[in-house]
Parts: sequence; structure tokens; C-alpha cells
Amino acid sequence: MCAPRQVGQPRWRRIARRCALFVLLAALGVACSLLVESGPSSPNFSFSDGNPAHGIVLLPGPVDGYYPGIPGYPDSNWRVDQWHKTELLYPGQWTAVASPMRWVWTSGPKGLSVLRVLPQSDGSLIFDIFGQDGPRSKAGGTNLYLSAETKTTFGAEPLTMNRPVRYYVTGNIPGSHYKLTTSDPSLTSAVRWTAYSSLVFTYVGPSTGYPCQSQGPCAIFLQIWHGRFDGNAHRPGYINTGDLSLLNYAYLLPSDPAFVPAAQPYVFDANAYLCDAVTHMASVLPPDATNLAKWNIVAISVGIETSNHWQGKAAGGTAWVELEVSKIDVIKDSAHSWTSAACPTTPPS
Repeated sequence: MCAPRQVGQPRWRRIARRCALFVLLAALGVACSLLVESGPSSPNFSFSDGNPAHGIVLLPGPVDGYYPGIPGYPDSNWRVDQWHKTELLYPGQWTAVASPMRWVWTSGPKGLSVLRVLPQSDGSLIFDIFGQDGPRSKAGGTNLYLSAETKTTFGAEPLTMNRPVRYYVTGNIPGSHYKLTTSDPSLTSAVRWTAYSSLVFTYVGPSTGYPCQSQGPCAIFLQIWHGRFDGNAHRPGYINTGDLSLLNYAYLLPSDPAFVPAAQPYVFDANAYLCDAVTHMASVLPPDATNLAKWNIVAISVGIETSNHWQGKAAGGTAWVELEVSKIDVIKDSAHSWTSAACPTTPPS
């Protein structure tokens, strides 16, 4: 079993011990986390302003320049990303609330974004993410989500999808709201909410000359929908936003359930999702893109998207959603290998 991130030790010592452990576990051929920090195990995130005009910029905080400084926890490897948000959450603007104990960040003045972190008796943390309304463009609505990059090394084992990889999350959607205030379809089409997880994959082979390599390495930004305003989470969709270097794919496999109001653990087959995506996108990918050994998983995120008006237009209604998640992890089973890494994958041997 992978060791949890320990609180109170110098960061260099924690990293050194974990790296040595990962090398040993990979050599022994066992399943282990691809995340530096699973859980997440600390509420001391960095916070970003994900403005499309300038990309991700970290917001200033009271500790180490970027972090909230909640006592008893180290700086987290996770980040709170805010995309297209007109109101932002800032690292140092948190309050501690009792009964039940929780730390709360609220955007102002309308409170369109709220993040609550609730410590549990087993040492885990529950992350309650709330978002409401906001502008929408062809690139999407307003987003509030937790994100983390995967490890850069995994002992002697490559970070490719050549072996079974599973995404684990305990989650639920306690509440949501969707209401139209006009019958004008040019306005109501912007009113929506989505709860999702994202897996980001990069192609590791030569891709020069293929459409996906228009502006950089081929990458797939794949969303797993946990719930939507229209109740349809099983809608596959290849969304071309004009930049083929980042291919967008969003859906939920029919074999996987959408989140419900009560919290429960979910396991998603990352290999199956990647296979489905590269199969649908074959026309813009290199010929060997269906070989999972040609792909790395480089980042994950989980959160929500809301909107109620197109940029520069009147509101067509209102939409909000609340998502709770905990015990997030990405596990690679180095004890098993595919009979073939080509899509569709055959059962591991």
C-alpha cells in the first residue's frame, strides 16, 4: 500500500522517502498511486485565476506566497482552479466553522463560488464545491475544480497507459437547480450545470504532420460527466474548440453510473475511457494512437461548471450545483499487463 503524505516532516524528506518506496513497489509489481498526494490530504491548496486571456496564474496567499496556512497541514500539491469566474476565491480568505468543523472559502459579493473542506474522523477530507450561474462562451462556462498533476516518475515503470489504470473517487451531488426565465432559445441555451472529473493524457510518440499537433504535443482533455442539468450524462461528444493540440472529449460510459445525492465510492476504468476517446478521434491522431503505451496520464481534476448567460447577453435563467468529493486517487496496477495494449484492451494477464 502507498504511504500517505505525512504531516510535519520537511518536504524534501517526505519526497525522498516516497520516491524510494515507489521504486521498490514498482519493482515488486504491485498497484500504487500515480498522484504525489492522494485524497487530497491537506486543505492548504494553491488557488489560481484561470482567465482565458492569460492562462493559469496563482493568486497570492499568506503562507509561502500562495497557500492558506491552515494550521496542522502542509502545503498541498493540489490546486483550486477557477476558470472564467467573475468572483474569485482567495487562499487567505477562509473562515473556520464549528459543528461540524470545516474551513470555508466564499467568493464575494454574490457568493457565486463556495468551497468547504470538512475533516473526517478517519483522517480523510471531504471537499464540498458549489458554483452558480456565470458567463458562457464557445469554450464553456465558469468552472471551479480541484486539480493535480501526476508523478513525473514511477520507479522503473513508465507513466504510460500500458497497464490497467483506475480513477477512484467517493462523490455525490447533494443538490442542484436549473430554471429558465425566458423562452428565447438564444438565451436559454447558456443555462446549464455539469459536475465532472477530467483526465488529461499526452501522446508520447512523434506526431508531426498530424492535425492534433497543430500547436504542441497531442493531448486529450477527457471529461467524465458525473451529472448534468438535463440528466443526460451518457452523451458522447468530441468538442473541437479550434485548438486541435488539445482534443476535448466529454461523456460517461454506459457501464458507469452518474453521481447520486448520497455519497458512495466510484471506480472508473481510465484505459476504457482513453480507448473510446482515441477511437472516436482517430481522424486527427497518429495511426498508432490506439496503442495505450503511446499515452501518458499527466493530470486529473474534479469539479463543476455553471453558466446562465452568453457573454454580452442577458440571462436566460439560473443554474447551480453542489458537488462533494473525497478519497481521490489514480492507481496503476504494475502487477498486470495487457495481452495487447491496443484498443480495445483485452483482460489483463
